[in-house]
Amino acid sequence: MTHLTTEQLQTIQTKADSMLDAIIERLEDSTQLQATLRDVMQAGDDALSAFEQLATDEPALLTQVLVLAVEVLSNLQASKVVRGELRRQTQRN
Repeated sequence: MTHLTTEQLQTIQTKADSMLDAIIERLEDSTQLQATLRDVMQAGDDALSAFEQLATDEPALLTQVLVLAVEVLSNLQASKVVRGELRRQTQRN
């Protein structure tokens, strides 16, 4: 990312932030997703069992949970890289 301008990096950061906002809105709009995530998070060491049960009972819901997780992780990773590069550019100037 070192070859991108500050403006380009800021655009990428804005898009990543917007995508995270959209993911949060999806979660806020779905009590079923909220309940599912809460159940999986509360399962602690039994999280894998909770996922297996979800795969059996609600495979479409499991797919939504996994897609949300990948989207969040991807956007957070992109944001971290962009923020780091913006910091480096600022320190160079």
